[in-house]
Amino acid sequence: SYLLVSSLTLLAWNSRFHASIKGFAIPSLLAMLAFGFMWVHYLASYLKTNYQPDLDTSRSTKLTQIFVLAAIIAHPIVIVSYIHRTGYGLPPASFKGFFGLTGELFVILGSISLLAFLLFEFKKYFQKRPKLWSAVLKFNDVAMILIIIHGFKLGFVINSTWFKYVWLSYGLSLLYFFY
Repeated sequence: SYLLVSSLTLLAWNSRFHASIKGFAIPSLLAMLAFGFMWVHYLASYLKTNYQPDLDTSRSTKLTQIFVLAAIIAHPIVIVSYIHRTGYGLPPASFKGFFGLTGELFVILGSISLLAFLLFEFKKYFQKRPKLWSAVLKFNDVAMILIIIHGFKLGFVINSTWFKYVWLSYGLSLLYFFY
């Protein structure tokens, strides 16, 4: 699954950026891979719960969680840095100037999702309080859907290639996993 997600992502990314590392190329790649890997985590959980209770995904999940954490932190940092270098200044005013008022709303959705994903990293502490941990997990589910919306509005790769159908498939399959 990780190989398939990586291959689809790299193909779509390259069709848009042509292996360039300028502008939004790197943060786009990081975000798309991070989301794809998180989607694989949901897929693995779904398969384990419904078909293979003995499936051990702990090693691959741990490695990809490290990448996902690094990517979701680097994504906004690289974007803010790029926007600042282009003369728009620092957030929050730079977001409105660069993305417009509507785009700023979708940046906020991405920021809310980032918060949810970062809360997940405190699993060790939240699991001691089951109701709170359950809320964090639900918040992460909502965040995944918010990222789908965020990507459809602001995603350069998603809006310029066939990858929008892959992105839509991610979203529809997540809804199925949640159900």
